Amino acid sequence: MISKREGLTLENIAVIAVVIVVAVLPVMFAASLMGAGRSGFGWALVAVIVQGVVSGLARGLVSSPLIALIIAVVAGSAIYAFILDTTFLKGFLIGVFATVIAVVVVFVIASLFTASSGAI
Repeated sequence: MISKREGLTLENIAVIAVVIVVAVLPVMFAASLMGAGRSGFGWALVAVIVQGVVSGLARGLVSSPLIALIIAVVAGSAIYAFILDTTFLKGFLIGVFATVIAVVVVFVIASLFTASSGAI
């Protein structure tokens, strides 16, 4: 009988690490670029986690996707501003820059996997 692997495997840990890096490093870079008072990994990680929770709550509690998006953007800007010790506008720009950087990184990683798995 084939047993199903359970628990936290090395592969799962690697995936979690990549997700954290792709989510947190762009925030760190954008915070540093914007001159935020706190731009270290720990502060960026806390900001990403809090922003993710608030965005999830907004999506879950509001029936209109557009209103949920607006709430998430405004709340995310305030969260980045508060946690990373900067202004609301810079918090907004940190969110925008971090999102653009993360999307580009994901596309680059996806294209590398797609290119390497293609048939000759």
